[in-house]
Amino acid sequence: MFFKFKRKLLGELCRCAVRALLFYFLSFEKEGQVSYRYGKDPQEVEWLDYLEFIARVTSHIPDKGQVTVRYYGLYANAHRGKVRKASLEAFPLRIVEDELRRLPAKGWALDLWLGKDLAGAKLGIIGFGRIGRAVARRAASFGAEILYYDPDRLMPDIEKFYRAAFMPLDDLLREADIITIHAGLTPETHHLISKRRLALMKKDAVLINTARGPIVDEKALAEALAEGRLWGAGLDVYEREPEIEDKLLNLDNVVLLPHIGSATTATRLRMALTAARNLIQGLRGERPDNPVF
Repeated sequence: MFFKFKRKLLGELCRCAVRALLFYFLSFEKEGQVSYRYGKDPQEVEWLDYLEFIARVTSHIPDKGQVTVRYYGLYANAHRGKVRKASLEAFPLRIVEDELRRLPAKGWALDLWLGKDLAGAKLGIIGFGRIGRAVARRAASFGAEILYYDPDRLMPDIEKFYRAAFMPLDDLLREADIITIHAGLTPETHHLISKRRLALMKKDAVLINTARGPIVDEKALAEALAEGRLWGAGLDVYEREPEIEDKLLNLDNVVLLPHIGSATTATRLRMALTAARNLIQGLRGERPDNPVF
């Protein structure tokens, strides 16, 4: 009950903050110049023809939304990177924390609930943008060896700063003990982690996906876990959200979370306020801080 109350309160707080910003900075003489819609893709809004500007409280614009923006010439804005970075960059570690919270107490034994050490492990990071780099900094403090793959390799001095070694993707999958995905979803990254690439991974490796579900072939991942070809996985995103591959639900070697990488009160509030600021800039004819296109 307390959780539901807090969730409702947070939602109202975000809505009130957004309304306050909009009506403080923009003088609306008529009602209806700003409209709120929750949980809708831009293409699903029936009065799209009348819109001048769209602001979203997410960092990802679905394919349909991108088509909509291209055809209608609207700015679709999202809080890229910095707003959610604080809560997302440590999220691979939060997956482990969540699993520990839900385990029943069974006393203690030498071989009870054995996991993996970060110290001395090879951590492979797929996607080395702001979040990937932040994960690298934290993991290095635990003594992990950082490997990374990104289409755009960093300059040598930046690699040195992050103590990160570049590897082609297939080589990284063969070498890494833990693989964490922080790439965006594009036609090129859809099923980037395919059945073929899952077979490259070590049998005792762990795969963590807190980026976008379709980057991983979920059915192939479930098969690899079920057959013992992969030690474990941690997922916060799914290929067909909110649906989850049935086989994953019955496995003991996977941790499943309900897409809560940004789920802190402060982060969600900043997300709402950033969307409002983007909207204000767009309606004033200014370039928004976070344009998608």
